[in-house]
Amino acid sequence: MIIYEPLHIHKLGDNFPIALQLQQTTAFMAMSDYSLQCLDLQTQKTLLNIPNLHQKRIQSLVVEDNIAITSSNDKTIKIMDLRNSQLINQFKTEDELYSLAKSKHILASGGEGRIFFYDLNIMKLRSKFDGSQNDEISCLQFKNGTQLLSCSTDGLLVEYDLSQINEEESLSMMIRFNQPLNSCGYWGNLCYSVSTTNEIAIIDEQKEKKLCQFNATKLVDDQWEYFIGVDSSNQFNYFISDGSLIQAKDQQQQIKFYLRQKEGDTVRHIRKLGENFILFNESGLIEYLSPKAVCKYNIK
Repeated sequence: MIIYEPLHIHKLGDNFPIALQLQQTTAFMAMSDYSLQCLDLQTQKTLLNIPNLHQKRIQSLVVEDNIAITSSNDKTIKIMDLRNSQLINQFKTEDELYSLAKSKHILASGGEGRIFFYDLNIMKLRSKFDGSQNDEISCLQFKNGTQLLSCSTDGLLVEYDLSQINEEESLSMMIRFNQPLNSCGYWGNLCYSVSTTNEIAIIDEQKEKKLCQFNATKLVDDQWEYFIGVDSSNQFNYFISDGSLIQAKDQQQQIKFYLRQKEGDTVRHIRKLGENFILFNESGLIEYLSPKAVCKYNIK
């Protein structure tokens, strides 16, 4: 059994990343103070800081080819050139925005029961879907260019095939859950959702069938574990913490490895960098962890 132990800590400041994207050794972060920051994770040097990019919380971030796209509760999407920190364009919407996904030149942004589609080649709104989901579109993810997975706080997990001509024709899957959904994503030929009560479901999208459904957290010594997130980039792993020890579990709820926190802060994001893991905490700390082989019975 592998446990990742604290190696060193870096202090970002009093703010923490709401949305985060890693490219090689660089972290692009939409911060809780509405700024956009870029950090070299090897040298811990801040490469870029754009303060007050939005007037309210930045909920989503997409970075590609030196371009950063952000969506916010201030009802705007902003497109920034990271080479000169200049605003390229912005879109103003009718809704507060909660999610963002990009496929080639198509940008999708989720608002209050609506998904806005923009053509980045001409920088204009192309269309919007507003007939399938009713509440906050909490997460969006593309697959294979034209498949778009969407979840919302009305408990709906929906998949659209954007090669079709309209919303009704493009609706390829709809599954209703009893709880609001907080996030979703693809895992190989399957997809998953996570509810606001930390219930995970693995779904066969072709058959529109739930393969398994379970609660990711439990009560331990009169204290609830808290859910951090899912990594489905290779194997399916989800992360839970009791405040000091993080468990990485698979879809069968089996522990795969551990991560030990030096500080007892709430972890917002977990990312792998080479052989190490990096924890981004709500206190503004970044913890670097390195692997160590131990017997699982010696882990405390």
